[in-house]
Amino acid sequence: MKASKTIIIAPLLVVFLFCGFASAVTLTSDQAYVRAFISNPQSQAGETITAAIYFENNYTESLVLDYIGFHFSWMPENTLYGFNFSSSPVSVAVGSSYSSSINITIPQSANGVISYYAGVDGNLGSSSTDTFSINSESAEFLVSGTGPTATPTSTPSIGQPSSNILLYGLIIVVVVVVVSLILIMMLRKKRKHAEKPAESAAQPSSEQKPSEQDFSV
Repeated sequence: MKASKTIIIAPLLVVFLFCGFASAVTLTSDQAYVRAFISNPQSQAGETITAAIYFENNYTESLVLDYIGFHFSWMPENTLYGFNFSSSPVSVAVGSSYSSSINITIPQSANGVISYYAGVDGNLGSSSTDTFSINSESAEFLVSGTGPTATPTSTPSIGQPSSNILLYGLIIVVVVVVVSLILIMMLRKKRKHAEKPAESAAQPSSEQKPSEQDFSV
């Protein structure tokens, strides 16, 4: 990636690889968390936007920040663009927060839905060897440009059927019910026609004559 004017003006700005360390500490969301924001959720390719980061420390001791930055989907995977504090780390006390912002120019090739997140690398204040890495949740914004259209990175939740599938299923159920009712009615009519001759054959004739008897003397 070519150096930008922002890097020349502020030497602390670098593009660095977001990687883990040997003795990493896992921080839960209630111990520390990161939030990322951008100034314009609907931007133009080539436009310069402001990306802001917010970090809060709710851990049991101070946390030292070595690197903070942002990742956008037009960047190589697992890279961040931001600040390198390794030569002069920033300490965030327990119950305190840290925030910063950076101007980022959207590439001309960007177009469509762009995802982004903020990341922080640091260590525990009591031990520089106990390190941590934490990312914010991924978010998206829309860029209008002339490049290939980017699609959202998120996938639909499993188990949530689309409205078309529900509609087709309802139509199938209605058709099955209607056909079943028609078949039941046809079977009942056939059964009634089959029972009528049997009933008429079982009834005795009202004009039946008594049997003849011999009354001769």
